[in-house]
Amino acid sequence: LASDDVHWGLDALFAGTPVVALCGHTPATRTTAALLGAVNCSELARESIHDYTELAVRLASDAEQYWQFRTRIDDARRGSFLPVGGRSTPAPLFDTPRLIKALEFGF
Repeated sequence: LASDDVHWGLDALFAGTPVVALCGHTPATRTTAALLGAVNCSELARESIHDYTELAVRLASDAEQYWQFRTRIDDARRGSFLPVGGRSTPAPLFDTPRLIKALEFGF
């Protein structure tokens, strides 16, 4: 279980670890929430410190729920939750080939 930090929060998601995010009013504080949405786990982003703390404690003490989120992150990485054109593709956060194509198209 990881807490909200853009840099290592991204690393945690790539490792399959659920991240709890506390949304604020600046772009930096909302980035982790956007990343969570990209892996189908937007309910891990919270708007208040009370909700953030409650969720973090619940995930740390409830192994079943923790592993449900790990499974969803793994599904996003493998592409089993996002069918495109009859085939499964990874969630945008984990789809490096698609990112490379988009960058190449831009140049």
